[in-house]
Amino acid sequence: MADTRVSYDASETELATIAQIKTHLSNAFGKDYAVTNADVLTYSLLTASELLEECQHYAQAMPYQHHVEGTRLERLMGWRTEK
Repeated sequence: MADTRVSYDASETELATIAQIKTHLSNAFGKDYAVTNADVLTYSLLTASELLEECQHYAQAMPYQHHVEGTRLERLMGWRTEK
């Protein structure tokens, strides 16, 4: 299967989340495996896909509002608050 590049300018919040997931995966796989951002995104996409399949309603699969603050998802969901 050919790789497809997806351009994505992550916010600080999204970068912090990627780093957090990378740490969790590094702990799970051990120090001998270098976890990449591609690994993190693949893991996240597969996890999200499974979650969406398991939920009865789309709203059940949505993260809490404070988890999406500072992300594109916040804008799409209309949760943006004036600061």
